[in-house]
Amino acid sequence: MLGLSDMEYKRVEISPGATLGVIDTDKFKINDLWLSFTAPLSRDTAALNSLLPLVLARGTRTLPGIGDISRKLDDLYAAVLTPRGLKRGETHLFGFFASMLDDFYSLDGSSISGGVLSLLRELLTDPSKLGEWFRPEYVEGEKKVLCSYISAEINNKKRYAYKRCVEEMCADEPYGIADSGTIEEVMSVTPKTLWEHYRRVLSECHIEAFYVGRYSDAIFEKLCEITDGIGSAVKPDHTPIIIRRAERVRRVTEAQPVRQGKLCVGYRTGAVLSDPDYHKYTVFNSVFGASPVSKLFMNIREKLSLAYYCSSYTCDPLKGIMMVSSGIDAANRENTEEEIARQLAAIAAGDITDTELDAAKKSIVNSYRESYDVPSSLESWYTLRMMAGRSDSPAENAKRILSVTKEDVAEIASRVTTDTVYFMEPTLLGEEEDADE
Repeated sequence: MLGLSDMEYKRVEISPGATLGVIDTDKFKINDLWLSFTAPLSRDTAALNSLLPLVLARGTRTLPGIGDISRKLDDLYAAVLTPRGLKRGETHLFGFFASMLDDFYSLDGSSISGGVLSLLRELLTDPSKLGEWFRPEYVEGEKKVLCSYISAEINNKKRYAYKRCVEEMCADEPYGIADSGTIEEVMSVTPKTLWEHYRRVLSECHIEAFYVGRYSDAIFEKLCEITDGIGSAVKPDHTPIIIRRAERVRRVTEAQPVRQGKLCVGYRTGAVLSDPDYHKYTVFNSVFGASPVSKLFMNIREKLSLAYYCSSYTCDPLKGIMMVSSGIDAANRENTEEEIARQLAAIAAGDITDTELDAAKKSIVNSYRESYDVPSSLESWYTLRMMAGRSDSPAENAKRILSVTKEDVAEIASRVTTDTVYFMEPTLLGEEEDADE
């Protein structure tokens, strides 16, 4: 009935300092690997953690330049090997993503995966150096790249408003720390301090890897080689700081040179991924504002024309934080905020039609179905569940979604409390011309 073809997921130890999640499937011609060091999210290390994979990707002892690495990857059937970094709850994950053609399609019988994974090992353990530290030109170059990325975030006003709301909402929690660090923090890094941090990472951070594709003993053995002698055997505690209810509402208004105001409302939902009934929150969020037929979209945008866009989304399921994001004319600020609150109260009171509930469920189940076609969605799904102490699949969760009732959704809505209201006040006049819209 669901039309969801489940794929087996398993977790295995590949070395004392590394754990691997596996989706063994021949569905894809491309096999993907994510390998991340895990560390507590901290202002002292955020910039260092983000900068480290960028510098490691610049060269190795035998492939000293980025051009050498690019040619090596081209020889491996245009494989991809790129740095990655993100935060999940109060955990910082940083490392590499590798994507490679399955060995089955190698024209000459060579091991594509073996070549890519050998290169990954070299990037991690034998980087290009000048004397005792990283090459200064590589460190300075990647510092500029990372600072440019941080500076560019402000140009996407929708994204920037979301970021500022999270910073204000979680100002007393590590989650409020930008995982890229600040420009000042990045610029303070030197080849010596980054090298010293790198050595600590190799010995003190546990490695979490995830593989989607045709899995074999050869892949396992190669991953064992990659992680041999690195990574901490002490597995991290991924339990985040969870605040179930907001005690007060924070209000922040900041003027920006834009024509369209950005209203972000941050909520403590009282529901986190480690809760056994989290699937009920998923349906609530879809009814409220996460689908094209949600109450926020149909009422605030379509019926009342108060906003150019208005939707809700989960900031981080480990934290139990939800955000409503909207683009509005400044004159509609008060009415929009009131209407958002009104729609939430309506759900809590049980004002949910059969059509709304069915549409929400179908939207969620369809997204689960699509996740089986996107390896990165599977990686995100199972990594988050690993961190929450769960291992249920999208297919298993879909069955729970279909069992959710109106009463369940109303009960979840009654738990939700407003924490922070952030408004980006426009200082320009005229028609909307924001680049991100």
